Amino acid sequence: MNIERVVASIDRATRDLETPLIQRIREHLHRAQTRLQRELRPAYASNLGAATANFESRVFREARARALITQLDAAIQAIDVSAPGAGVSRVLQQSILEGTAEGARQAKTLIREAERTFGVTPPASLAPALDLRAIQAQVDGALQRLNRYSLEAIEKVNDAIVEGLVAGRNPTRVAYDVRTAITGDPRARELLAPGIDSRGRKRLMLRKGGLAFQAETIARTEMLSAVNASRMSEYTAAGVQHVVWIATPDEFVCEHCGGRSGRTYRLEDVIIPAHPRCRCTSLAVKKEWLDDGLITRDELSEHRSTVLRAYREEHGPDSRFATGPSAFERANGRDTAPSPVNL
Repeated sequence: MNIERVVASIDRATRDLETPLIQRIREHLHRAQTRLQRELRPAYASNLGAATANFESRVFREARARALITQLDAAIQAIDVSAPGAGVSRVLQQSILEGTAEGARQAKTLIREAERTFGVTPPASLAPALDLRAIQAQVDGALQRLNRYSLEAIEKVNDAIVEGLVAGRNPTRVAYDVRTAITGDPRARELLAPGIDSRGRKRLMLRKGGLAFQAETIARTEMLSAVNASRMSEYTAAGVQHVVWIATPDEFVCEHCGGRSGRTYRLEDVIIPAHPRCRCTSLAVKKEWLDDGLITRDELSEHRSTVLRAYREEHGPDSRFATGPSAFERANGRDTAPSPVNL
């Protein structure tokens, strides 16, 4: 088995699944941002002119700004990604359904290849049927988080209008602040860029991408969760007890996943995705598969070396992987990282 080819294939499938959802989020926020800017600019300029001409105090300017926000309420509320009119809910549900099916397909492909290698006829179906209630619960949870970040963005827009009018900022500056709250800093080309963290280490830092970045992070993570949960369900139904953690070996590999990639873990110890925007996957493994060369130990060793090289090219030759739990492991009450096992 060529591990890098498998990783590349899974990564392509994942990107194909997330594309319609990400596109829908971007289209909605672009329309909402364009509408708000179209209504905000002339109204703000008019109010700023009146406040300046009348030498209004801070109190009067704040009152004027609140009245302006009320006037623009429909356009401001249209930012909400979770609202029914945004159309994100339907696409999110479809993505999770397709992600669940894709995870099952990936697991079945690997398991059937292995079982045929050992002369065993694989069952037609492994895992139980889709749990539609669980899928809807996942969609509802994602929409709640999207709504929370939408409300935060709306509050930032309102603050930009109030602070701008009180300080006498020009319409262009306020328009910039509004755009940053919704679709991110227009001067930033990418949402991930090299930077220095609080401890002085070189890291890929998340730029302030506004609501768009938060919404895309939630969408991608939920879809990946569906893929991996379905894959794990298939593994469990097939009697698989161990998996190999596999990270995508490029400059975006994180300090948690990089250290685990290519190592074997008990299935119940693995939480993938391990953090927001995690792109890891897991491969089912059994001792007899390793002994008979379906997956070779040399391949796993080479994969670990490839991931380490990619990580150190980005973070420096002396950089080390993290040894503690990841964000989602901590969220699930784990105080330590999973321990690898030898088969």
